[in-house]
Amino acid sequence: MSHLFEIVAMLLAGLGLFFAGLKEIARQLTTIGSSRLRELVAQASANPALGAVWGVLSGFITQSGRTTAYLVASLVHTGVLPLGRSLPLVLWANTGCSLMIVAAFLPTESLIYVVVGLAGLSLAFEFPPGSRSVSGALFSLALILFGLQLVKSSSSQLLAIPWAATIFDLVRDSGPIAFVAGTLLTLISQSHIAIILLSIVMAQSGVLVASDHIFMQVYGAYAGSAVLTFVLGMSFKGVARQSVMAQVSYNLLGTALFVGLYYAEELTGLPLVRAAAARVSEQVPGQAAFVAILFNVVTCLLLTLLAKPYEALIARIWPSTDQDMLSHARYINDDALNQPETAILLAEKEHLRLAKRFPLYLDALRTDRSPNGQPKPSVYHAAFVGIGERLASFLRDALRRVASVELAERLLNLRNRQDLLKVIEDDLLQQYEALRARPGGAKAAQLCGAIVEVLDTMLQTTLAAAETGDRDELALLGAMTADRGETMEQIRKKYLATEEEVTPEDRALILHVTHGFERIVWSLARYGELLARNATR
Repeated sequence: MSHLFEIVAMLLAGLGLFFAGLKEIARQLTTIGSSRLRELVAQASANPALGAVWGVLSGFITQSGRTTAYLVASLVHTGVLPLGRSLPLVLWANTGCSLMIVAAFLPTESLIYVVVGLAGLSLAFEFPPGSRSVSGALFSLALILFGLQLVKSSSSQLLAIPWAATIFDLVRDSGPIAFVAGTLLTLISQSHIAIILLSIVMAQSGVLVASDHIFMQVYGAYAGSAVLTFVLGMSFKGVARQSVMAQVSYNLLGTALFVGLYYAEELTGLPLVRAAAARVSEQVPGQAAFVAILFNVVTCLLLTLLAKPYEALIARIWPSTDQDMLSHARYINDDALNQPETAILLAEKEHLRLAKRFPLYLDALRTDRSPNGQPKPSVYHAAFVGIGERLASFLRDALRRVASVELAERLLNLRNRQDLLKVIEDDLLQQYEALRARPGGAKAAQLCGAIVEVLDTMLQTTLAAAETGDRDELALLGAMTADRGETMEQIRKKYLATEEEVTPEDRALILHVTHGFERIVWSLARYGELLARNATR
């Protein structure tokens, strides 16, 4: 019993070190390359070959084709990447992930101890200076290797236990069971690479000795990865979802192809994948590693050759939505950053384009003016968040590149106005949601209707002032948004004075809407002041 406990303890320690190292190495490598990763990925995708190279690199850094697919989906959602240019990145990231399989064949136990010691000392004492992320990545790799070593040692000892040997025999003697085991273990661990690595290590220890069945376990891991990507990527919609589903389809198509080849070879005796693996290596672990890498290379090459029909199929099954067009930046692009004056002009146009959507939030509250088929404010909000994040990033990059004080001040002014726009948009959405959820009684509806009309007039004046920079419009905006706290308080008292005519729900609605109105007016006043400062330059 004590011997069994020692074996299980060693196995748990190995698994813990392995998964911790695998997760940490992805974080450390991402830290090393994250500062310009998104920018470089977007630029590299213009060339399919270069996009494939960056896909491999991104997959190796993140250790997850799923993570790369989500990163690319965010770029597609904001219009930085079209679907066609994103496919090489998504597909070839899977090949980058599979490079970690080489870790199962890295050297002996003594050398692993040396790597653990040197990487740990370097990380602890931060020597050499400035290499913390690199040291962290090496230490994480050492944890992976050490964990695999413990798993290999403990699993080989388990074979001496009769009931454990029976379970292992059941898995290794049945292809379908091995496939299901690979799928379930991937769903539990949330990493198909981890399961493939562990399968190879167990083959090295003699737990899995049949090459054809370990192949099925590898294929099952890829099927599990498809399920995980689908479930965790359900929040993506439209064209962003297309990138996620490209990754899901990649795993499913690859699995169908290689499982089909597995049974074709078994039933017909034709020399296919198993025969090719046997030529590469006489040992089962080497054959499994070869098949895992071959899976990605063949599937990537096949879908790269069929990129156009593959893209068309994905776009047809998961079509774009209204939000997709609204979420794409129309004016800003990275090329403009090389010309600061042009960058500011384009950023101003993108900023104004977002602001021009604000009256539509109020139109949605007017049954007489809300057009059929018009997107809901929640759709405009999601689009605003996406473009707003890209515009904020664009302004930060532009600020880093300008040398002129005057241009820097203009950029800072625009960034401050964009921050105010974000506040105004959020308050408008809250007003819409409050009024749409409960229009209120007669008195509440009368007051709320008046507030909607006043807000609309203020927004139209703000847009005119922002678009033209006209001093009269700016002066009118200043007069309209002047502090009227006392007036609003009197209005609230007037509508809330007679308790029998105002229900508690209406009272809460009036307070919410009037306070929200005051916040919007205050933000518009600050916005007008920034416009006035910008107009004087």
